[in-house]
Amino acid sequence: KGSMQNLLMAGSRVTFVAGAICAATIYLRKNQAATAGGFIVLAIAESMLLTGGLPSASPSGYNPGFAGGVLYYVPGLLLVSLPRVMPGWVRVLGTLAAIPWTVFAIQNLTGGQPSFNGVVAIVGYVLISLAAIGWVITLWRNREVQ
Repeated sequence: KGSMQNLLMAGSRVTFVAGAICAATIYLRKNQAATAGGFIVLAIAESMLLTGGLPSASPSGYNPGFAGGVLYYVPGLLLVSLPRVMPGWVRVLGTLAAIPWTVFAIQNLTGGQPSFNGVVAIVGYVLISLAAIGWVITLWRNREVQ
């Protein structure tokens, strides 16, 4: 089970990094630097998780690499969501997704050991996944057909 879970998570992270970098280049070409920067920060976060934050690293559910990686979700999500670039519902989802990751980061930075499979992380992943779906829909609708 653990190996298959790690394989699926790694595939998801690699796909997220590639998509975030592609989104960043699109928004850079549109002179939307904050949004582009947010996608770059999210790509960095996912890269950190890929290199040291696989959840099976600790039976307790705490992994310092995971905690350090998701810390970067907060500025990345806010940089993508606060500028008026995305549709309102996508901006709301991205901003809401930053809240549980802020809680997770505060728990970690104040000496706690938040779990990757705890309620805070699960809510964070549900919200960031919904925001990512919104980003894909937005990019798809605004694509330039050549």
